[in-house]
Amino acid sequence: MVKTKVLTPVLAGILGVSVAGSAVGYVLVNKDGDSDKDGSKAKSKTTVVSPVDKISDGGGLVPVNYYIISLISGNDTIYNSLVKYGVTTKAYYETDRNLDGKFDSKDVELKFDLNFGIIESEYSFSCANMLPAMAKDNGLLIIGELSGGGACTVIEYYTPDGAPINISSANSRTMTKDGKNIDSGVVPDYNLVYASTDEETGAVTKDFSTVFDLGEVSKCFARYYNTSSPAYMLGDPNDDNNIDAKDATFVLSAYATLATGGAIADEEKLAADVDRNGMVDSKDATAILSYYSYKATGGKDDIVTFLDPQKETAAK
Repeated sequence: MVKTKVLTPVLAGILGVSVAGSAVGYVLVNKDGDSDKDGSKAKSKTTVVSPVDKISDGGGLVPVNYYIISLISGNDTIYNSLVKYGVTTKAYYETDRNLDGKFDSKDVELKFDLNFGIIESEYSFSCANMLPAMAKDNGLLIIGELSGGGACTVIEYYTPDGAPINISSANSRTMTKDGKNIDSGVVPDYNLVYASTDEETGAVTKDFSTVFDLGEVSKCFARYYNTSSPAYMLGDPNDDNNIDAKDATFVLSAYATLATGGAIADEEKLAADVDRNGMVDSKDATAILSYYSYKATGGKDDIVTFLDPQKETAAK
């Protein structure tokens, strides 16, 4: 079996080209630390493979997405919906992972002992939305903010003055393995983008600094891939797997604790800070209660989508 713990030039180059063409921004690779003498795991390290400032790109190439997912997940499956005909498909494809021009067992044997993660933003559209959706289907980490959507066949139109307009058609739509439409975006496992709204003008300002903080990103990798590190669910600081009034009460209690110089666990703070402004306060409690009311009346969106100030709630 060909199994390697190093990032080969082929893998690094392909990831760079794939992500650049798909407007994802960059891909992160996390390698678990080697075991210490006492058998415990050393602290994980995060490496930026290919920083690419292409977040305003309109999309990329579908075959490149197929290749990158095959390479980093080992899975060669894609799910689609032929919207006009009400038909869903599950397609299998073969990938020449080692780029030797042959489809053989060596492709299947090529594996990388690495943890992968993808950063997405609201500008991740079309193929850049398709890639994190496929990655999430395969259990890979997704961080950033809700992606921009669009994973259908894209049609380009032009206005009378020549301005291009790209929209998703109704021909073929990528979906998740459980049949979910991803055209309204892919929800990240950890939302690292903090948004604030000016009370007077209503203007929304986003802070992406945490996305580029490798220390914070490393924590996300550790929580997601290392079962010994407790995870958290946004809006559920009491960790009972429900977002309800009890969580709002917890937030108010935590707010009082922090305001008087006390401390709470990191995971509790991350779960409580639902508006992602770096603070735990009464606004977070209010947001949790609003979401609780929304879900109680039949709302379907997760809390990240519900609270996103830039995106209207879309029907799934």
